[in-house]
Parts: sequence; structure tokens; C-alpha cells
Amino acid sequence: MKLTTKNIQKALKSAEIDSELQKGPKEFPLEEILVPLGADPRGEEMVMQIGLITRPLEGDEEEGALQFIQFLIMIPLKIEQPQLADTQAFINLMNAVIELPGFGVLDSERLPFFRYTMLCNREEVDEELFVMTVGLILHTLDTYLETLEEIAQGHKRFADFLSEIQAG
Repeated sequence: MKLTTKNIQKALKSAEIDSELQKGPKEFPLEEILVPLGADPRGEEMVMQIGLITRPLEGDEEEGALQFIQFLIMIPLKIEQPQLADTQAFINLMNAVIELPGFGVLDSERLPFFRYTMLCNREEVDEELFVMTVGLILHTLDTYLETLEEIAQGHKRFADFLSEIQAG
């Protein structure tokens, strides 16, 4: 499919995923698609931001530009300072084992996030691959978010999590 916000919204709708187009101000005319994800285990609302990014290739007018789709989810959870090292260790482990690594922490705010950037073929994107990518991101959040929150809030230590895995 042609890489436009309108077509991305159509693909999300065909996969029965709600979305909303948000346009930036005139000074910064950026469009992004917001996908409501519902509440996290603590009841905080979460949203996936999907944006299109174009980066011109320097010195190669014929090749055009690189095109990306960026998926960003800011997880509304402040990591307690004593749990920062455990949370980062858990995030490192997740990124090592999941299919689309993209978890991180904004250190200055101690906020976890998920960010994945998908390279597209010129101005096209495979619709099925796009929808599968969204589905995999949602599945990854469903699988790991509760444990991430338990560790970040100090309800579980990373060492305890590893012991649970080893015990099977």
C-alpha cells in the first residue's frame, strides 16, 4: 500500500484496530496516528503513536528518501529510583528475547517506553506486514507489561523473576 497516514488508518480499521489522526499545528505540520490501547494494570490509559518519517538521502536525488514508520508507546509508569537497575536489567533481557526489541527508559524522567522503527520500501509498505507488526507490538505489551510494572514499582525483584523462569 502507498505509505500515507490515510492508508495506515485504513489498514488498522481493516484489522479492527481503532485509531485517530492527530494533526500538528501549522508551524509544525506533523501528522500522527493515535491508537488507544486501553488501561495498563494500574488503570492508566496508554496510547500507541504511529508516525511517518522521511529522511532525504544526501547527494542522491534519484534515490529519493528513506521512509520509516515509527511506533512509540510511552508507558505511564514512573520507575522508583531503587528499582531503576532491576527495571533496566529486565528491559535488557526482554530486548534480547523478543522479536521486535524496542523497550527503553527515559533516564531523566525514569519513564519506560517502547519504540520501534520500521524501514519501508520507498513510498510503499506491505499492508499485511504492517498489521502483523502492530499485532506483535500489542502482544509483546500484553505479555511483559505486568511484570515490567511489578519490577518498576518494587513489588518484584529482577532476581526473583529470573528464579521463577528457572524454576519453570
